[in-house]
Amino acid sequence: MKLLLEVLYAAREYEAVDKFDALNRNPYRAHYGSVTVDLPGEGEVQIAYMGRITCGHNPYLMARLVDNLRVKDPADPMAGLEWDELPPPRDRR
Repeated sequence: MKLLLEVLYAAREYEAVDKFDALNRNPYRAHYGSVTVDLPGEGEVQIAYMGRITCGHNPYLMARLVDNLRVKDPADPMAGLEWDELPPPRDRR
């Protein structure tokens, strides 16, 4: 998924010559988000959360897990999409 987000970002933000260069030297690699969890014996630690990925720099692109993805207006598919946000996992202490 990270590679897909990088390709989408490059397609939107880079000029043609920069797209080719980004294959080898991409300054805006995609990365997973993180969540804080409390691990027994280790305390609070940050771990990668694969349900949220960001790529780029002002503007940046973000991909995340959602629920109930749907067309805003079935009569007008170009009206866009709606979804329900899924909160990141929380530590259950």
